[in-house]
Amino acid sequence: MAAGGEALNALWLTATEHNAGLLPISGPIEVPYTRHELRRIIGDLGAPYLVVRLGLLDSASAKPAKTPRLPLDQVIEEASS
Repeated sequence: MAAGGEALNALWLTATEHNAGLLPISGPIEVPYTRHELRRIIGDLGAPYLVVRLGLLDSASAKPAKTPRLPLDQVIEEASS
């Protein structure tokens, strides 16, 4: 399974570089019929690990508002000597 995690990590980084959203979904793999059908579709490539949904932002639509951040003095605590 380590290879599956590494592949997901590489895919997620690539999607981020291309401004794409990625949503891993494990639910379909847990259903025996769906798992069997996915295995049939991918043939000899291996066993399905999870389903991934990719999405691109519509460049014509407004971007979501930025999430507000706390000031640093409320987030970072200095260690006392």
